[in-house]
Amino acid sequence: MALFIIKPEYTRRKDLCIYIFFIIGAITSYMDFLTTPVLTLGMPLVTLIAINEKKNYSKQLPPSINTRRHQQAPLKTIIYNSTAWGAGYAILWILKWCIGSVLTKINIFDSAMHNAKLRVGDTLIFNGKEIPLSDFIHLMLNKVYAIISPWLIIFIIVAIIVLVALYVYKHWEQTKQHYWLLIIAMMPVAWFIVMKNHSIQHIFFTWRDFLLTAWCLIAYLCLTIKKTKTI
Repeated sequence: MALFIIKPEYTRRKDLCIYIFFIIGAITSYMDFLTTPVLTLGMPLVTLIAINEKKNYSKQLPPSINTRRHQQAPLKTIIYNSTAWGAGYAILWILKWCIGSVLTKINIFDSAMHNAKLRVGDTLIFNGKEIPLSDFIHLMLNKVYAIISPWLIIFIIVAIIVLVALYVYKHWEQTKQHYWLLIIAMMPVAWFIVMKNHSIQHIFFTWRDFLLTAWCLIAYLCLTIKKTKTI
């Protein structure tokens, strides 16, 4: 993030950005494999796209060109750089298995694949026992239902959905410009779905991934409340 802010010209070089995100992914795999890794992808992405978007509008391009570039560039930026980050993350991870297997003469891949399946599996260790994820969710819901009526929970959820839909509808033009923030905000959700075993088992620190969601949503609210021309 600091690099993009100090050297904003780097944000215009797509190849350099891909190399940067590849390196970020590799360093993340080594330093912070399963704690809050998605933060190292989402936060630099927001910085990168925000700088590019500011430059696009400062050029005062014709509306049709400006809108087309604004709608396409952020999505491509997310796809390309997320792929580069994922490649760096996975390659260094797998490379450690290879080096370890060569040095120790032990097939580390078997143990690694077993642990990988465990992290994305549907079982949890709860009260010293292994239980299916569905049973754990059912147990947690029963505890919540003992405090709050299920109908009240449904009403709150429906009310939130309606309010969000109304807000997006009212600020549709601004939402089309800043939709990329909503995509990045969903990255922690996707991570939790894929890494469900690990994410829920260690929720006491994995919840920090949602700092990215909160940051993106706050930025989205701040930007959509403004008029388009003041961006």
